[in-house]
Amino acid sequence: MSASTRKQPLPPASSLPIESRRHLRAFLDYLQVECGLALNTRLAYRRDLCRFISGLGETAGDLARLTTTDVERFLRRCHDEGLSASSTGRALAAVRTFCRYLVVNRALARDVSAVVVPPKKWRRLPAVLGDEHVRRILSAPSDEQDAHALRDRAILTLLYATGMRASELAGLGVRDVNFNLGIVRVMGKG
Repeated sequence: MSASTRKQPLPPASSLPIESRRHLRAFLDYLQVECGLALNTRLAYRRDLCRFISGLGETAGDLARLTTTDVERFLRRCHDEGLSASSTGRALAAVRTFCRYLVVNRALARDVSAVVVPPKKWRRLPAVLGDEHVRRILSAPSDEQDAHALRDRAILTLLYATGMRASELAGLGVRDVNFNLGIVRVMGKG
């Protein structure tokens, strides 16, 4: 499938019906303030929900009329547009979270997305480094007198020992390390 087939132009939120736009705006605020979701996640959810709502036809103007069939039709459309299983799964997560939000805020009587089955993701086994490669990486910063080399060695050792993400490591502060207990508190994704 070509890239031009895969990337359908996204309708702007301003093209959505006023009531749907209002719900979408309030939902995105909720994701930021109450859920603390990252900007990129919120932007992805916005894209997915704009695509979802714009494909609803008449129901787009009255989200109280959403049905399970609308959600299933959206998943089929994602598949037909060439979205990967993981992107389609994220789109379904956005729709599910939005539906639950609408139920809590009494804009929808029941969660119509709850029974929709997400697409199966094909899991690849991660490539792992051999022992010799790990030893070479960990010993690369070898000048014991250089503060940068000591820092780099500590960073590499911490990444290897914990499996934390680089963004989690970058967010660590001195207060997150308890040297007496030998523990590190990591605030990560989710």
